[in-house]
Amino acid sequence: MNEADLLREARRRRGWTQAQLASSASVAQSVIARWESGRVSPRVESLRRVLVAAGFKPQVELIDDSSVERDQIAERLQWTPLERLRYLAEMVAFEERLQRAKLRP
Repeated sequence: MNEADLLREARRRRGWTQAQLASSASVAQSVIARWESGRVSPRVESLRRVLVAAGFKPQVELIDDSSVERDQIAERLQWTPLERLRYLAEMVAFEERLQRAKLRP
C-alpha cells in the first residue's frame, strides 16, 4: 500500500471527507487531494501527522531483506533476453488479472 492508498483508506475508515481530514490535520484540502491522487507524496512526518489526526497510530516495520533467494537471482541472471521478456509479460498479465479481480463486486 502506498502513501496515497494509506491516506485514502484512513479517511474512508473514519468516514470523513477530504475537507474534514484536512481540517483535523491543519492542512489545505487541496493538499490532501494531491496526496491521495499520488501526484505529490507527503513527507514521512506529514503522513504521520495526518494519520494521527484521523485517529490512527502509524507503525513502521523494518523487514530484513537478506533472506532474498540468491539462487533464484543467480538463475535469472543466466536467462536470455527472450526468457526475461516472457517472464515480464507473465508478470504483467498476472498483475492485470489481479486488478480485474479487485474491481469485481
